[in-house]
Amino acid sequence: WDTNGTQWKQAFNSNTSRLHIDSKLIQNFTGQVDCYSGPVGSNLKNCTANIDSSNDNKIITISSTLALEAGENITMVVSFKSETFASYISPPLSFNQKIFYGIIIVILALWYLIIPICLFIWSFSRWKKFGRDAKTNTAIVPQYLAPKNISIIEADIIKNSTMSNKAITATIIDLAVRHYWRIFDLDNNDYEIEIIKDTSDLLESEKAIVKIIFTDNFLVDKKIKKKKKKNLYSQTQIIANDCYIQSIVDGYMIDTRKIQKKVNLFGVLLIILSILTLNIIGFFSAIAMMMFARNMPALSNKGIELKTYLGGLNMYMKVAEQDRIKLLQGANTAEIDSKQLIILYEKLLPYAILYGIDKSWTEQLSHLYIDQAPTWFNGNNQRFNSIMFAGAINSFNSTTSNSFAPPTNSGDSGFSGGSSGGGGGGGGGGGW
Repeated sequence: WDTNGTQWKQAFNSNTSRLHIDSKLIQNFTGQVDCYSGPVGSNLKNCTANIDSSNDNKIITISSTLALEAGENITMVVSFKSETFASYISPPLSFNQKIFYGIIIVILALWYLIIPICLFIWSFSRWKKFGRDAKTNTAIVPQYLAPKNISIIEADIIKNSTMSNKAITATIIDLAVRHYWRIFDLDNNDYEIEIIKDTSDLLESEKAIVKIIFTDNFLVDKKIKKKKKKNLYSQTQIIANDCYIQSIVDGYMIDTRKIQKKVNLFGVLLIILSILTLNIIGFFSAIAMMMFARNMPALSNKGIELKTYLGGLNMYMKVAEQDRIKLLQGANTAEIDSKQLIILYEKLLPYAILYGIDKSWTEQLSHLYIDQAPTWFNGNNQRFNSIMFAGAINSFNSTTSNSFAPPTNSGDSGFSGGSSGGGGGGGGGGGW
């Protein structure tokens, strides 16, 4: 037993403790006694142990031989036969304690196990019900014509469930091929765009691209030059969101925005609270919930039909050129001349950019021009060169994609307005 304990903040000049052994326990007393002094863990014996047997009861006296400093104690050791004393049995819990500990156990079980699992099951069921594309048995067959009445950006969203930077570049090329503007290749990897046709009849997403490049001046003969300008990425994200909404309005996608936001919100809250409370099951459940929310945009039957068509277009564009021409002739049952092939390849060039095959497609297209320059693209040489054309288009695609990429530490690349005046190559106007 500790006589005075080790928690006192004061010193003791002396310490004397006595243990009275009842006569009923004397027969179990082995006669061995000892003592220790000092702080916790000390094996010093600055103390004495004496046994007084003059009375019926034995008295064991322990006394210190030196003063005790603050935090020092005298420990008494008395030996009894085995099983003299019963093992300690903790008293039963009271009713209030049982209720309290029961509530704690239920709360811990709810938070660390039941709630995360239930939220995971709920989010999975929402994704399974609302977030999966409509089923279709339509096989993908080669298609050689671009889809009608849909913008490049909307097609990209339906193909990938999100808009990529390549969709912006593809739209710029598409508007050039459709003769809404002309692209001029200047020196030092610089380019210029000139509006050559009224843009009021464009689709909304296409008008938005025109507005980003030309701000509020959409007049014919307006030119624009390429130079640093901030916030292009944020503007393209607005276009992406608007096109996503438009694809819902047009019936290509199912509107899952509300349930998607709800699942994502619960996922974010769960991952924050799980980190704060070290809830491993909750943490991984939250990650799964946010993944369900991210993959929740779903295509309708109409959207699946368009995605299947785009898959067929991709299939057609990736086959060898000879096989591609055979497919064309089989579809038209007539000989395809070079002019018709140029028109077809030009219209599919924006989709080649979307599919990441723009380099090979541009190279094949450049060989079709022979000595005839495309009407929508002006090089910086007086005489048309197919090799330089392919290189210029690829360089334009790369430069433009970087202009609409997320901002970096070095800033954004973009467009700023110039003024009309002069012909191809800049003249008195701005360069793009």
